[in-house]
Amino acid sequence: MIKQVKILFDPTQTEVKKGDFFENLLRDVFESQRYRIKQRVNFTGMEIDLIADHRDRNETAYIECKAKEQLESNAIKTFAFNVNDRKADFGYFLSTTEYSRQVAGLIEKMKVDPRYSNLYFWGPDKIIELFESSQKVKPINVIMKDNENQITKAILTYTSFGVFYVLILSEGSLPTHYCIYNAFNPTANLTEKDIEAIKQSIPEIKDLAPCKPIHLSSDVSFSETVAEIQESEDWADYRPASSKHFVGRTDLRNDLFKFIKLVNQNQTSRRVFYIDGKSGWGKSSLINDLKGRCANKRNRSRYFVLAIDTRSANTGNFVALAFKKLIESAYSNGFIEENLFNKPGVSIPSSYDVLASDSVQQLLRTLEEKGRTLVIVFDQFEDVFRKVDLFKAFHKFLLDVDDARTSLVAGFSWKSEITIPISHEAYSLWQQSKNIANCITLREFNPSETNGVIKQLEKAVGKTIDIDLKRKLIENSQGFPWLIKKLSIHAYKQIRLGMTVEKLVDQDLNCEALFESDLHISPEEAKALKFIAQRSYDGNFFDATEIDETISNDILTALVNNRLVVKSGTKYNVYWDIFRDYIVTNKVPPIGESYLFRQYVKVCIDVFKMFDENKATLAALSLKYSKGNIRTLDNILRELRNVGLIKKDGDYFQICRQDIKDDKSLKEYLKAKLDRHTAYIRLRDSEQKSIDLKDIVSTFRQIFKLSFAEKTWDTYGNYFISWLNFVGLDFNGRLTPTLKKGVRSFDQYPNRETFTPQSRPQKIIEVFLNVVDKKITNFEKAYHELYDLKALGLISYSGHNISLTDKGITASRIIGTNDLNKLISEQALQTKKIREAVNYLSTNPTFSSKAFADALANIFSGMSKNYKKQTVSVLFAWAKFVYSSGAIS
Repeated sequence: MIKQVKILFDPTQTEVKKGDFFENLLRDVFESQRYRIKQRVNFTGMEIDLIADHRDRNETAYIECKAKEQLESNAIKTFAFNVNDRKADFGYFLSTTEYSRQVAGLIEKMKVDPRYSNLYFWGPDKIIELFESSQKVKPINVIMKDNENQITKAILTYTSFGVFYVLILSEGSLPTHYCIYNAFNPTANLTEKDIEAIKQSIPEIKDLAPCKPIHLSSDVSFSETVAEIQESEDWADYRPASSKHFVGRTDLRNDLFKFIKLVNQNQTSRRVFYIDGKSGWGKSSLINDLKGRCANKRNRSRYFVLAIDTRSANTGNFVALAFKKLIESAYSNGFIEENLFNKPGVSIPSSYDVLASDSVQQLLRTLEEKGRTLVIVFDQFEDVFRKVDLFKAFHKFLLDVDDARTSLVAGFSWKSEITIPISHEAYSLWQQSKNIANCITLREFNPSETNGVIKQLEKAVGKTIDIDLKRKLIENSQGFPWLIKKLSIHAYKQIRLGMTVEKLVDQDLNCEALFESDLHISPEEAKALKFIAQRSYDGNFFDATEIDETISNDILTALVNNRLVVKSGTKYNVYWDIFRDYIVTNKVPPIGESYLFRQYVKVCIDVFKMFDENKATLAALSLKYSKGNIRTLDNILRELRNVGLIKKDGDYFQICRQDIKDDKSLKEYLKAKLDRHTAYIRLRDSEQKSIDLKDIVSTFRQIFKLSFAEKTWDTYGNYFISWLNFVGLDFNGRLTPTLKKGVRSFDQYPNRETFTPQSRPQKIIEVFLNVVDKKITNFEKAYHELYDLKALGLISYSGHNISLTDKGITASRIIGTNDLNKLISEQALQTKKIREAVNYLSTNPTFSSKAFADALANIFSGMSKNYKKQTVSVLFAWAKFVYSSGAIS
């Protein structure tokens, strides 16, 4: 039986009165030892320091009492120092709760150390013993009816209105009842007010059935469903992915498994972890993957994982029930060879002392000796905070697991959007829980992980996805795991229904449109779905016991079959929290529409105006298009489809905006379209005073998670700016004025800090001569050199229209002389990377390419192996060119 002393202050009392009350408790204890309290040194919250004189001997004692749920080793060390500092003959350290393993270990060491022979450490057992010996309370002596219930915890409750015993009783292995009686006079009647006050201060009894001490009955029992996390049955299932359908996250899943492995090998002191991430980022799926990984043939003899959905929790008993299920599941799966959970084996004293019994401790020690580790993970942990008492039980369990440091690991997931106000009762408990835990933080999907989901789609439809559709899925998903899953499942369903890929590409694949399509159900189903969504949004989940009262079983079954609603234990919830929030609030996450512009606006508008009728073939349009080849025209038509101006139907391209009659209506439509673009929304709502190309490119990188060269990102940024200029959007006047001109020289937008040359100087000069002679006929073929010439400030271009800058005109006049090389070198020296390369050559005239690459490692960081090799070679050539041109002295 576990014992505890609980001190209940009168909340209306002043701090001084509370101190007096606390002191009276200790006075009762130490008067039985012939001490007289002489002085109160300190009283803060739930701790008190006293100085006492012995009545019969010339000795002084320093007394410290802690009325806290959890003690740290530092408290013991500080106590030992204070005894010596106050020159006390003896020191008494009292704790109203049993000492944790770590603290108890330190105390045992001090007991055998002569330096601390004058120190005494008393826990609740000793305090209660002293009360009993001084006849302040009666010994516990309660008759059990037919031995059906066992007392697993006794709490001596010291209050301003009396001293009481609160007993927690178990039927089998779990606590089921409680009883309260006067500790000095067990036959005295208690008032309802006293009982309620005690219950409010001891949350672990709130969900147990009351009983009287001499007339115990087991006719009232408490049951609660402990549901495991659900798993997907196929890749297109909205439920959390099973290990079989899990995609990506190689680094995170390895980090998590490594932590469990370190615990198993006793190479870490931590025993708690939590997975932190936004809603829909795959926390539940990562837990399922851990469960599957630990259950494979290689690992199943060392690890056993139980993953619990905490949304099915109702009371503080949930923690104890979940732990019981962990043991029973481990036994039924052969992980625990003996059924230690049946009488007289493992027992759980109370929901706040799940690990405290000797039987639980023995089980964990046995597993540790066999090199086996139990893991229990509580998913959807943030829902626990809706019930503060429930969280207290969870918090105590986490602390006990951390303190035990044995073969048990506890984990939980946390939705990072949820923040707890400092004023909230659970705030400090939450901070403590985080501090003892190993954190695994989920990030957005990278390109390979997004492609992993698309490969699942391709496997399901049995063919490679068209590049246009693939690009649309990637760009619209923006790295959000839940969104690429939603988009891919939508595409899969549409293809199975017979929709062509071309029509799918022309669809609006935005979040709101997809959620709206989910709501194309009967009015009765829609009403029921909204009711379930509102209930779970408020933290009061719809329960199976309510079926046919507010929602018929047929309607509920239809929602479950359509995978709009999922069941967890006896609770029902909408398939995704994000969809649930949309149903309740009519708002989607601030995602917007996402796509990269790959053409300038002018060429696109020119082609759009070529449609004399509503539709035309590519061949017919090519006869009218004289500014490029048919491939270029096809790319422009892709862009027009991207912004929703046209669609493709077989061999025909067809105008799909019949309301656009003139330039004004065209600009109005495109303005509304760009106003919903994710990049525009983010920059518009930012607090930046001005927005330049580098800001747009940085935002693109954050959204699309794609690996492009710097020049490519700059190009996409310039395309985007041209569209913004066309419709008159400028981030509420914060777009840098020079960008509003559309065509910019190098001096107008210096890219000197980030520019990486793509071509060698000799090739640059060759293309420059062709520009001067107007011999550039294939813009795409000379694109790298034209990009470099533009960055060096010699040319500018809009679309395929190339013009010389002032520096370019000067350079054209000195063609054929050494001065041309010098001018180009001077321009090149204005760029950071070429300047650093030249500076290295100046001080190291003889060097290898490897030494060059090592010395300028900061330039090449983050580049792929092949791109780095190419860039090293190009910069090497530029350094020699500039060094020999006479541009440096």
